[in-house]
Amino acid sequence: MNKTNLLIILLAFASITGGLFAQQHFNTDKTTSENPTSRAELIEFSLADLEGKQHPISEWQDKIRIINFWATWCPPCLKEIPEFIKIQNEFAVHGIQFIGIAIDDKQSVKEYLATQAVNYPMLLGNGQG
Repeated sequence: MNKTNLLIILLAFASITGGLFAQQHFNTDKTTSENPTSRAELIEFSLADLEGKQHPISEWQDKIRIINFWATWCPPCLKEIPEFIKIQNEFAVHGIQFIGIAIDDKQSVKEYLATQAVNYPMLLGNGQG
């Protein structure tokens, strides 16, 4: 494994660990006075998948969402996707959900995904759907 792959894995692991810690730390019952902090809510938005079906971000509200913005013309983006697939496989049972948001044209995304079996939702972030 080269240094770049190791760095990507370590950064992803650090992000996941931080997310798990934050979820535990900020996951409070609003009716108790022991911890007056409340969980920040993610702004609701909806994006289409390649078939045009809209997916609201709240679809995965019970998961730790890792949102990855990417494009087919971005070499580092394409290099990290196989690592995200591995991490999604390994940590899905712990409530981790990767969500890919392509900032690219629909046809380019379709062509790329025909060559790469991605195991997490891919949405189009450029209004095509």
